[in-house]
Amino acid sequence: MVDKRTWLLDAELGEEHRRCLDGARGGALRMRELINDLLACSQVGSGTQAPAVGELGQAGATALERLQPEIEEARS
Repeated sequence: MVDKRTWLLDAELGEEHRRCLDGARGGALRMRELINDLLACSQVGSGTQAPAVGELGQAGATALERLQPEIEEARS
């Protein structure tokens, strides 16, 4: 919802405000992923989704890959 509404404002604002909107969009997308992951996690053990064994190294690699843009931005 936030993501869709920020696109409506994008054409009317300057460059600095667009960067702020980009941050809001990124945050909204990350929040959506977090909520979906939490919902999936809450269903484990409820009988709707079978628990699965995963390798922690792969989960860490995936997390680092997803966070790479933020890591690079923080370093600069």
